[in-house]
This record gives sequence, structure tokens and C-alpha cells, in this order.
Amino acid sequence: MRRLALLGLLALGEAGVPTVVLPPIEARPPGRLVALAARLDGNMEIAEAVAREADRSGIDENTIIGVILTENPWLKPDTTNWYGATGLMQVVGRLHGGDYPECGTDLTSVDTNLCYGVRILERKLVASGGDLTRALLFYNGCWGETYREGCETYPTIVSERGEL
Repeated sequence: MRRLALLGLLALGEAGVPTVVLPPIEARPPGRLVALAARLDGNMEIAEAVAREADRSGIDENTIIGVILTENPWLKPDTTNWYGATGLMQVVGRLHGGDYPECGTDLTSVDTNLCYGVRILERKLVASGGDLTRALLFYNGCWGETYREGCETYPTIVSERGEL
């Protein structure tokens, strides 16, 4: 397949169909992965997954980091909570397992867990009409107009933990 770069962002793929061509993660901007890893106890694997999912979804990497540091501040991919939520973004396999086959199946894998978690957050953003606060409440299992005690603080905690 022949590709011609236009402005470094667009290319023409097969049959002249425009395609987006993104430079490697590290090139956007220089030092991005090192800076992300520094916020994640130096974990480059998690930093790469955060950057990849932020780029793919358009969700701000600070929000993704905020969810991770709220759900699993120990940054232990094999953590499972009392409800059965697993991994860095605490995905509940019995509710979401199989929803995103392109992500894989092992929710203790950093890549799989972030792939699932960010896609779930994307779905909650759509359901909330783009309102990030409501989407985060939905992500945390806070449904409807009334929430279980303490639930309403989740978006604030995510925001605080995601700040630079």
C-alpha cells in the first residue's frame, strides 16, 4: 500500500481513501512517556498504555491517570476488589467481559485493562451526553439522580489525582 503524507497527519491509503497517520507515541511531544511514567511510579508499561488509549479515544490522559490512581493507587494490575473489579481501571469482568474482543481477555494485563476501561469510559461519556462528571459517576457505578453515600465525590477525586 502506498501512502503519501499530507501535513504529516493525513495520508492516502488504498484506493485514495484518506487515512490518519500518527507519529510514534514518544514523538508527541518529546519526553511524553517519561513524564507519564514519572506520574505512575516510573512504570513505562502503564505510561505507554495510557498514551495509546488517550490518543485512540481522545480522552485526556490526565483523566485516565486520575481513574487509575483512584481505582488502583497501588498500580497493581492483578488487583481484584470485593466486587470482582480487576486491574488498574477496576473493570468488572462479569459485566463487561467480552464487550471488546479487540482488547483481549486478560483483565490483569495492563494493555487489556486500559483498553477495556477507556472504552467503558467512552461509552459512559456518550450515555451522559459528553458530561465528564456524569460519565465518571456512571463509570463508578453511581446510577440515577441519587447515589450511594460518598459516591458523589468520585469525579472530584479522579480530577485531583489526575492533576499534574
